[in-house]
Amino acid sequence: MSKAFNRINWDFLLAVLGKLRFPQHWISLIKECISKVQFSVLVNGQTTTPFKSSCGLKQGNPLSPILFAIFSEALSATLLAHQASNQLKGISVARQGPKINHLLFADNNLFFIHLDPKSINFFCNSIKDFCEDSGQIINFQKFVITFSSLTPLASKNKILGKLNISPSDHFDNYLAISLDIKHKRKAFFSNSVDKIKNKILSWKIKFLNFAGKTTLIKYVLQSILVYPMGIYKFPLATLNEIDKIFTNFLRGGGYHTVIHWINWDFLCLDKENGGLGFKHLHHFNLALLARNGWRLIQNPESPLNTLFKSKYYPNTSPIDIENQKN
Repeated sequence: MSKAFNRINWDFLLAVLGKLRFPQHWISLIKECISKVQFSVLVNGQTTTPFKSSCGLKQGNPLSPILFAIFSEALSATLLAHQASNQLKGISVARQGPKINHLLFADNNLFFIHLDPKSINFFCNSIKDFCEDSGQIINFQKFVITFSSLTPLASKNKILGKLNISPSDHFDNYLAISLDIKHKRKAFFSNSVDKIKNKILSWKIKFLNFAGKTTLIKYVLQSILVYPMGIYKFPLATLNEIDKIFTNFLRGGGYHTVIHWINWDFLCLDKENGGLGFKHLHHFNLALLARNGWRLIQNPESPLNTLFKSKYYPNTSPIDIENQKN
């Protein structure tokens, strides 16, 4: 969506709150919060007379992300209703698995649809109606469509002509994580390595002492890896390369090779045992992935667990699943 927060129709949002059976008094309070906001423009160093907006949610307000998530429920409910009536088919990753036709996260959306004319028409009409009612506009500059390798060329051209967008051979990044993982795993994970290198390069002009570098590694560089490590298991070769970059930065200031007087594994020990308390990346990666496993165990009815269970462990639990290559 283009400028998703700024285009929200207030009446539509309040109608969604009412449909979800929020108390009327609470809805009135929300209306006061979003409609009483005033703005002023800075012109030649002077502020103009404040004015009120007629739509949108103020970014930076703690309520705004929650209200936007509730606002997006309207689109989700519409797509699920069409799927339940067999008007808009989703996809399934397993024979007995649930069908999925969309994933929503803030203003990032993924849609999964069959290429039959009926599904395409219902999808286009659903998006069009939602945009007209809610005030949203699709950002076609970020709109990407990817086809299955088995899709006939004639069907591709027909769909592209109807949607008026260009095709792509691969998925772009979603939530700053690439979805296009293939056989070259090292090349796929090089994005995280490049982020760390670029961050270190931005510090080259600064004079940093040993304590400063230690703090930056702990709380900046290693934090870059938290989200991707919670999704993918990194190859040991990539983790060793990152450890080497950390060591070179700690000893020399950049990421080029220098003499290592102390083994990195020793520096990962806690301070009581003589180390500096850095995270051991391989163990940290496994811990983050285990956290996801714990979520599956604690929430057996969650959509993610239902999906995984249908594909990977239909007759057992996540903790009892056998080690598999996939």
